[in-house]
Amino acid sequence: MKIELITEKQFIEQAECYYKDYMKRLLRNTPEDFYYFLNNKYNMNDIYGKYH
Repeated sequence: MKIELITEKQFIEQAECYYKDYMKRLLRNTPEDFYYFLNNKYNMNDIYGKYH
């Protein structure tokens, strides 16, 4: 079994790539309101008021 040693820089780049992909899939599956909330387009009261 061959073990590859990667540099810290390569490791960080790979981790960033995985993280971006994970976040894209996460945001694709969330309701629109939550996405806007993350982008500060609504305040919490608007979202809360809509569902209660």
